[in-house]
Amino acid sequence: MAAAKLNRGAAARDLVRSKNRLLFKGLKYALIQLSQLKAVGGTEVRQASEPQSDAAVNRRTATRAALLDAVYASCPALSRAQAREIFEMALEEIAEALVRGECVKLRSFGMFAVRSKRERIGRNPRTGVEAPIKSRRVLTFKPSPVLSACVNGLSPEEAKKAEE
Repeated sequence: MAAAKLNRGAAARDLVRSKNRLLFKGLKYALIQLSQLKAVGGTEVRQASEPQSDAAVNRRTATRAALLDAVYASCPALSRAQAREIFEMALEEIAEALVRGECVKLRSFGMFAVRSKRERIGRNPRTGVEAPIKSRRVLTFKPSPVLSACVNGLSPEEAKKAEE
């Protein structure tokens, strides 16, 4: 059983190495397209449940399955199972890097980083009673200029030209 798992892992790593560029190009494209809230390759982006304000009426949620379908649609050389395995490995690697405290930069998408916050005294807004807030690490995201331009209505190609 362990040998089968090891072989599967080795095969997946070989697949990642051989199709790495194609996958990440597809993943980047899928993330940018979903950031524009478009359907990519038959992918459905579902409406968020019970919007709370007029601004939230048009808000949509990009699910993990929708991202996987977009990657699969943009990489015809991969089977659905291969795309899923590589997609999961990419997400796991990003998560592990963030847990280690490293920054994750995805060109034309943005940068994920972990920041430490110091301990401080907070205040209960209802009662006004002071309460200590423990030190913690928080995840931050800074979008790239290309992603910001795409969200504001430019195509990825126009956004890259505007950045240069």
